[in-house]
Amino acid sequence: MDPGELSHDRRPVNDALRFIFVGRFHPLKGTHLLIEAFAKAKIKGAHLTLVGGGADESNLRQLAEQLGVSDSLTWTGKLPRQELTSIYRENDVLVAPSLYESGGLVALEAMAQGLPAIVLDVGGHSISVAKGCGERVSPEGPVDEVIDRLATAMRGYSEAPERIVADGNRAHHQVTKLYDWDHKAQLMKEIYEETMVETTEK
Repeated sequence: MDPGELSHDRRPVNDALRFIFVGRFHPLKGTHLLIEAFAKAKIKGAHLTLVGGGADESNLRQLAEQLGVSDSLTWTGKLPRQELTSIYRENDVLVAPSLYESGGLVALEAMAQGLPAIVLDVGGHSISVAKGCGERVSPEGPVDEVIDRLATAMRGYSEAPERIVADGNRAHHQVTKLYDWDHKAQLMKEIYEETMVETTEK
């Protein structure tokens, strides 16, 4: 992460909970699971912003219509990366239910802005979203059960909004501590120095 991107100046949490998804609209990204979970959670006044684009968008819009949540969704289309910072700060919780994720950069970007992340416990998300920085949801079992778990995680933040601030603070600290480039450079310097000392002593 670029230290210049690490900010904690985000909107106050209020009763109208705002969730955000950022990514491609592709079945592997689990956006369909998110829309179903959002509908099932039935959080009064909640809103979901979907940032991105892809071949699955028309199917996702139809799904939202069928579930009766279209009026609670905003589709922004693809956005330049430099605009994402302000978008994150306008929302409360990232939901990234990818069925496969090698790195999980989106979660780190959101966490850098003080957002906790709800993710499926797979791939890079299993590592980047540490305990207390959001919710890692098991992808095991029938699809309906996975959707139920996502909905429960979303309701959890609605029922205890103070957790958004607490988990968001920990998420921000986690990214600052582990992914800041200056910090990573210092760690690498220490590893090289230790290796050189060990080599010299042999």
